[in-house]
Amino acid sequence: MLPWKIRKFFNFFNLKGQKNVSKIINNFQILKAPQDKKILFIGPHPDDETIAAGGFLFKAARQGCDIFIILISGGEKWGPKDDRLKEFFQACKALKVKTDNIIFLNFPDRYSKNTSNRVKIFRALRKFAQEIKPNTIIYPSELDLDRDHKTLGQLLLQLQMKETLFLSYLIHYVAFPKPYRFRPNDFLIPPPKLFKNNKWVSFILSPEELEKKHEAMLNYRTQLSVPGLKSLLLSFIRRNEIFIKRKTKN
Repeated sequence: MLPWKIRKFFNFFNLKGQKNVSKIINNFQILKAPQDKKILFIGPHPDDETIAAGGFLFKAARQGCDIFIILISGGEKWGPKDDRLKEFFQACKALKVKTDNIIFLNFPDRYSKNTSNRVKIFRALRKFAQEIKPNTIIYPSELDLDRDHKTLGQLLLQLQMKETLFLSYLIHYVAFPKPYRFRPNDFLIPPPKLFKNNKWVSFILSPEELEKKHEAMLNYRTQLSVPGLKSLLLSFIRRNEIFIKRKTKN
């Protein structure tokens, strides 16, 4: 994670390209939650599923999709693993994700520092993806500045599956989200540096989906008790969720 003081410093200044939010939002391709499909979400730590795609997962589950989550680690850097996993399952319950569809790989937090871990994780992801055969895979972006997120994104670039939509999400980046506080009436927009060269898509949350995402987020008490982390989590409670779209070749 970026140091909180650095985040606040950059959020103080308005970067170019952020002024006309409505114009940026209109350039997004609108993402619709599918019906009766399989969706695989891959998260480095507990809370990523809610931060990045809580509204989308809730809507997809309500529309009859089978939601699968692969959780890589217990995120024990920010609290006892047992507590964090308990919060994770409570959040998943709020998002209507079935506990039978959750796969916990139980790697240590900061798993990316170990080359052996990276190899084992990629093999596990490939195995489960081939077994589940998801129509959509949601995973961390290789552009993310957090090492665990970035490494996982790089691994997923190597995974090729026919007729599968790949959507990557961004959580840790300079001056993102902006503003860095709870603003549920605002839209989430990408960092200006990353806007032009990536195919961004936006999922618009209904009031109910926004409420359910917020409800799921409030389960992460260990995170919300830390002022900087609280600001990060709540700043993703917005009217939309954004992803970078990638589709593999047939």
